[in-house]
Amino acid sequence: MYVTLQLLDKSINTVCLQYLGTAFPIEIMNTTAAWFRAAYMPPPRVIDYGSICIAPMPGLVRSVAVKLGDRVSEGQELCVLEAMKMQNSMTASRSGVIKKVNFKAGDSVGEGDILIELEKE
Repeated sequence: MYVTLQLLDKSINTVCLQYLGTAFPIEIMNTTAAWFRAAYMPPPRVIDYGSICIAPMPGLVRSVAVKLGDRVSEGQELCVLEAMKMQNSMTASRSGVIKKVNFKAGDSVGEGDILIELEKE
């Protein structure tokens, strides 16, 4: 994915970039300053992509084949997502138990939305 940014202003330690009409001032720091600040940053979130089913593109949920508490096996169809007049079968990436179903048939979803969450057995 590519985006277009506009450089609004620059100085020795800062730049100001514009994206979709919003200006973002960005501080540029040397390696030593960045290292010291990094020590106080929270650790990055680790997402277990095996336990979630994510919409790969915006679309419409055509059907949901599972409900809360169902046991599923790897490769089993969880739901069908329609995007650009094509129906895409969303399948379980591993075996588990359905922890949460976030959408129902007929709902619109965006790219990256979590459709279904799984728990390990």
